[in-house]
Amino acid sequence: PFKNAQEFFSRDEKLVDDAFIETANEYLNSQKTDPAYTRITSSFMRAFDGKPKLEIPIKGKRIFELREYQSHNELKALLKVQMFNDGEIAIFNATGLKSVFFGQTLIGPDIPNLTYMLVYEDQEMRGKNWQAFLKHPDWDRMKNMEIYKDTVSKIVARFLDPAPYSQV
Repeated sequence: PFKNAQEFFSRDEKLVDDAFIETANEYLNSQKTDPAYTRITSSFMRAFDGKPKLEIPIKGKRIFELREYQSHNELKALLKVQMFNDGEIAIFNATGLKSVFFGQTLIGPDIPNLTYMLVYEDQEMRGKNWQAFLKHPDWDRMKNMEIYKDTVSKIVARFLDPAPYSQV
């Protein structure tokens, strides 16, 4: 996450910083035969009003779920963002779904979309929290509101294990 566009544009300068090189040594010196990733895809997102700051979870055993909600047009995408801001984030909080961030993708693949990240101790906790969310009376009311009908045309969910040098 960046505080402003200038911070984003100067991000590569930090790659030569000694502290970064030391912290990311394992990653930066990975072998070609065992890379940390295949390729990097970048997106530029605007934080939701309902969660304007990245929330770093405590370290330890955890898994992340990165969820992308695609919409069939820009209006429906904006309405889904509104739905999160107007109550869905609060329902997440009430049911134990711990969020790291919520962002509306301004630049990146598959727009219009929004992306958010959740963190869990394990898959069992994920299942319990999602079941609580799906049964929550406010979610039942909100998901049936006409204004929010057809706001999501596709959901892509990815599970991520944090690397030892992860900042999140």
